[in-house]
Amino acid sequence: DSDRCEKKSMSDTAHHFTNHSHKGWSTSETFQDYLHKISDHFHNEPLHLLLDLHSLHQSDEVKEVVKSLNIGLHYIPAGQTDHYQPLDVIASVVSKQPANSNLENPDFKFSKQDAVQDLIYAWEHLSVDTILDAWDIYNLDQIEL
Repeated sequence: DSDRCEKKSMSDTAHHFTNHSHKGWSTSETFQDYLHKISDHFHNEPLHLLLDLHSLHQSDEVKEVVKSLNIGLHYIPAGQTDHYQPLDVIASVVSKQPANSNLENPDFKFSKQDAVQDLIYAWEHLSVDTILDAWDIYNLDQIEL
């Protein structure tokens, strides 16, 4: 049971949005649920999402949901997320910092719970400047609106 495993392996994720199927996978339903949650979180304002080309992100059902929620989907070319997904480019460096400090200790055994705790820590400590800097890969300051 994924919920039991999540509680045991992932520590306290209560104040973070987690979503998965009963078996622990992302499905069309879990992705649609995510889309509804972020739309609600942003008070149903128009949104734009950058996504990889996973089949779930391109399904007819998802296209119907995003249309009804006023969410624009923009796809990053295959094999290019590490170059063109802003948070993959810069924030991944920040997210690895807690893990790297633990790896210096040869006696440290890195568990799933440690990985999740490091990821949560990194996410909670991302500065607004780091997030904004991630968008520099697109040279937005050179675009005239």
